[in-house]
Amino acid sequence: MPNNEDSKAQLIVVIILALFVLVARMLFEAVLPVFENTQNNDFFGIIGTVIRNYPLALLLVGLDYLLIRFMIKYFPYGQSFVMRTIVEVISLIFLAALAALLMLPSLEHPTVGDFSIGSRFLQYFIAIFVFNTCVVTGIDAISYNRYKDKVALAAEIKLRAQANYRYNLLKGQLNPE
Repeated sequence: MPNNEDSKAQLIVVIILALFVLVARMLFEAVLPVFENTQNNDFFGIIGTVIRNYPLALLLVGLDYLLIRFMIKYFPYGQSFVMRTIVEVISLIFLAALAALLMLPSLEHPTVGDFSIGSRFLQYFIAIFVFNTCVVTGIDAISYNRYKDKVALAAEIKLRAQANYRYNLLKGQLNPE
């Protein structure tokens, strides 16, 4: 049966996740007009362009996986949640900016003084950031599930070892040889 501290911790995590979803929804609604006002470039079309760029998409997914491995190693689950979140968001921003820069040469006739390059970069940046966030969330959810399974298995092994020890101790007391 979970104790009161575990219930409070779970409630805090649920509240933080709810706030995160609310903020993400608000940002999405604020950014969506940027994509709707451009010619023939909607949000999901840009994400599709990123995904169809197979080398970049594979690079992003690989870097997302390495990011989660790094987070698990240096910021284990259940410890330093705030620092883990800050490092993860900064890493996602960096990866999105890098990928958006890599996507810019694929544009038709970009010029340095053209204002549309900046808006195009912003569109790619936001689309890639959302794509990366979804991928990282999926990888992190799978990793967390595996972590919880390992913790539960270790606890079960420990309980069985203790029960076996007590059994052997009682057996030895009843039947000394």
